[in-house]
Amino acid sequence: MKSISATIIGALMAVVLLAVPVHADVNDFTISNYDISYTLGRDQEKRSVLETTERITAQFPVHDQNRGIERYIPRSYDGHDTSLEIISVADESQNQLEYTTYSSGEYTVVRIGNANRYVHGEQTYVLTYTQRDVTKSFSDTKSDEFYWDTNGTEWRVPIGRLSVSLTVDESLAGSLTGEHSCYVGRYNATDNCELIEAGTTYSALAQDLARGDNITLAIGFEPQTFEVYETPLIMKLIAVWFVVQGILIVVSAGLIVWLIVRYVSWSKRKKEVGTIIPEYIPPSDSSVSLSATLIMTHASFAAQLIDFAVRHYIKIYEVQESKLFSAAVYEMEIVKPIDDLRSEEREFLEDVFKSTQVGSRISTESLKKDYSLSTRLLDNPGKIQSLKRTSYGIQQKSPEKSAWFKRFGVTTLILSIALLSPPLFVVSMTAFILGVTLWVLTDKGLAMYRYLQGLKMYISVAEEERLKMLQSPEGAEKTQVDTADPKKLVRLYERVLPYAVLFGQEKEWNKQLGSHYQSTGQQPDWYSGANMAAFSSASFSSAMQSLTTTVNSSGASYSSSGGSSGGGFSGGGGGGGGGGGW
Repeated sequence: MKSISATIIGALMAVVLLAVPVHADVNDFTISNYDISYTLGRDQEKRSVLETTERITAQFPVHDQNRGIERYIPRSYDGHDTSLEIISVADESQNQLEYTTYSSGEYTVVRIGNANRYVHGEQTYVLTYTQRDVTKSFSDTKSDEFYWDTNGTEWRVPIGRLSVSLTVDESLAGSLTGEHSCYVGRYNATDNCELIEAGTTYSALAQDLARGDNITLAIGFEPQTFEVYETPLIMKLIAVWFVVQGILIVVSAGLIVWLIVRYVSWSKRKKEVGTIIPEYIPPSDSSVSLSATLIMTHASFAAQLIDFAVRHYIKIYEVQESKLFSAAVYEMEIVKPIDDLRSEEREFLEDVFKSTQVGSRISTESLKKDYSLSTRLLDNPGKIQSLKRTSYGIQQKSPEKSAWFKRFGVTTLILSIALLSPPLFVVSMTAFILGVTLWVLTDKGLAMYRYLQGLKMYISVAEEERLKMLQSPEGAEKTQVDTADPKKLVRLYERVLPYAVLFGQEKEWNKQLGSHYQSTGQQPDWYSGANMAAFSSASFSSAMQSLTTTVNSSGASYSSSGGSSGGGFSGGGGGGGGGGGW
């Protein structure tokens, strides 16, 4: 009984499975018949012309799979364009069919069918198109040849029957050499096929072609039967233009780099900086934000906040230590009136805290979620630049140097017009922009830049060397710090910490500061956390940098040998291409 039940169930399942259609891809159909007719002639310029008519009969499945076919037709032969023109696309009754064309690599793809309608069963497509310059002169056969792939090696469906006929115009009959060949198979196949000659008509037939199988014809003509394709003068000029522009792109890139280097050098008066002398304390006449604009750094956000902390305007609280996949979380509190701060410093705190009353508190997490922060901070760099050029007297215009950039811009603009060169035009515009925006350091600005470089030098040396600098007569005079007193060293290191962050050297500086805290048993009074002596300005800087990032984020190949005398292969000629369903 169980055996009978199992048999019945198995039979029912088989019926169900057979009843369910299996939907394959769009190339799961066949071409039952593929007829190709060529007419080869010659125009008044003795250039070869070809008219092709392809009649493709496809057998589609009964289920909804295909909307039609695609025919891939090569646009070029032997490195030049063949002036491909689609004449008509029709059915077997010469009713015009819907089609579109698009480019895919070296092919023009003719997509036949309606995107909103499936086709089933037998469908016939008749495609007519013309080309020119389809022959080539081969040195090995010493003849001109029509060496042509017919259906092409790129068809993705099998073909039941392929027939090809070529009719040579009667005016060319006397130029035929009698040498002709036919090849069949996949790309590079040398199997011959029978080529029947009847006057000036040649025909070939192949059956049961697998995907990628092709027929290639090779018909020989006397030398100079056809004019060799010659690139038109305008195309030659365009080719030369492209070569020149390629060279000018490299030259222009070098010029732009050179202009920018000169711009930076002149704006900072680098040739006048001279010898850098170590400096041991932060500049008294500059804020961290202002200093950042002179040394071109992106770490000013974190550095400025730490500067406020070590100067006791704010206090930093670590409320959550950093973990493997999350940064530390900090809170900051204003603990001192900010009225005596510089204008750019007050605006910075107002932008970050909104309320600058003593006791106002904010966390790095809330800042990350404050999407208007970037808008509030957006005008700060511009205001600092304005202060540098007015009341602070750090930058000034240099008419002579600006004029140099403008003259360079005029020269390259004239060259760009003469050579029709976009790269040189970009160079000229760059020069004009640099000339207009150039501001150079005043003597005061140069002194401040030199001072900051000296401070950077002091921060960058080893601890032992720093102590020697402080113990020198000049160091002792400038800092008045007893290097034998660890507590005074702590205060000095605290004052310099924001600039270590600014220069990207906070990791080593924080290590030394931590060791001094430990040796004195002190805790930083501007910071509160789980482990006071292990305060990490690097971690805090990373959190600030993360914050600022969050805020600101917002193939056919052609044979070099002839094929009419029997030395060719399938796929070695022009034409061909392929196709499939869609």
